[in-house]
Amino acid sequence: MRNIMEFLAWGISHASPARIPAGSTLCVPLSHVGSGGVWKYLMGTTGVRCTQARLDRAYNKYYSGWGWSRKSFDSVTAGWVAAKEMVCDCQGLEDCFSGADTNAKGNYANYCTEKGRISDITRPYIVGEALFVGSSPSKIDHVVWVCGFAPDGEPIILHERGLAHGCVIERMSSCGKQFTYRGLMTKRYSYEAITLPTTPAPSTPPETAPDPEQIVLRITKPLTKGSFVKDLQDLLNSGGYDCGTADGIYGEKSQKGLQAFIAMHKDM
Repeated sequence: MRNIMEFLAWGISHASPARIPAGSTLCVPLSHVGSGGVWKYLMGTTGVRCTQARLDRAYNKYYSGWGWSRKSFDSVTAGWVAAKEMVCDCQGLEDCFSGADTNAKGNYANYCTEKGRISDITRPYIVGEALFVGSSPSKIDHVVWVCGFAPDGEPIILHERGLAHGCVIERMSSCGKQFTYRGLMTKRYSYEAITLPTTPAPSTPPETAPDPEQIVLRITKPLTKGSFVKDLQDLLNSGGYDCGTADGIYGEKSQKGLQAFIAMHKDM
């Protein structure tokens, strides 16, 4: 089973950094955002090159019925074909990574545990948690993922926002949608190997807010693997804390490098 951080790191590499609040803590370095090319949003797609045929199909099947004029649709999507833009919809982001084929409603029904109405769940938000929009589980039509926290403690979300916005990272409250359900995708991903920050205390003063480049990690199992581990190894090696080869495998040498870093900074 893959770790949720692998999906988040991949998804974040296709998101725009333009809406990230200053001082936010993300689960990857800020420099990783958009590093794989920012993807557009197109309903009914799962990470494919934009073609005129795909635009025509999406307009006829979805957008014309949602009140979009062809002129407005063409204006927003102008240049996508020539630029060979990559397109996907909200659940399409996860489908492209995992190779699955579902929708936001299917994600909630089939992938999630520890789930329910947001108003009924009291535990803190967790990095990698999925948030959903819909008046009931059978009417869910949008999904996003928590990927960090703003300085005031509000969750920062990764999602394919819509045709005019594309893949973005922004405050939970900034996307114009009312989230009603939440859950952990534990039937597809592990949340255990690395525990990232949950919702920080809202009272955190601005002057002590985490640096936007900061990654906060707690290793709880040996031999954790993934690109996030390689990033950690690279950072430790560059600071003189020997982790050996940055191969993305968290083993004994990586543990010693991390422990040396902790010992050096524990009283700071």
